Amino acid sequence: MSRMSAFLITALLLAWQPLVQASEPQEVYWEDLVPEGWYPPEPDFSSSFFIDHEADPAAVQPSMDAPVVESMHNKHVKIPGFILPVEFEGDAVIEFLLVPYVGACIHVPPPPPNQIVLVELEEPLVGTDLFDPVWVEGELRIESVRSLYAQSSYTLAGKEITKYEW
Repeated sequence: MSRMSAFLITALLLAWQPLVQASEPQEVYWEDLVPEGWYPPEPDFSSSFFIDHEADPAAVQPSMDAPVVESMHNKHVKIPGFILPVEFEGDAVIEFLLVPYVGACIHVPPPPPNQIVLVELEEPLVGTDLFDPVWVEGELRIESVRSLYAQSSYTLAGKEITKYEW
């Protein structure tokens, strides 16, 4: 192979490399979904075991006006959390809330909306233990949505769910 051919092949590979890396999801965590300097209130675990979801949402979910991070809109991300099913298709989950701690929105008051992600799945999810943390990958959007259990400030088009390994 000539030096010019080797140079061109190397240049093409280097130019193509950022495109491959760009398809990898950005790993984000719950603190990445809130602006710097804003801190979510501590969860109030002293309330009743079951939350009255028919009540005024502001009475059970804190900081309804919690700010979002605008730069997260339309990002390909991977975020860890716990699944709270919202919508089913038979036995399969097709939509769920991703929350930062187990039991959020059901057994304790929901976290602020900027700490909840509504996940709409491309493929139904079957047979996942809801007490195990997961990674969810997909396109994150800033979109306020009210579900049965809580309001979320983010939605995610879920492409892949994998077990979170400690």
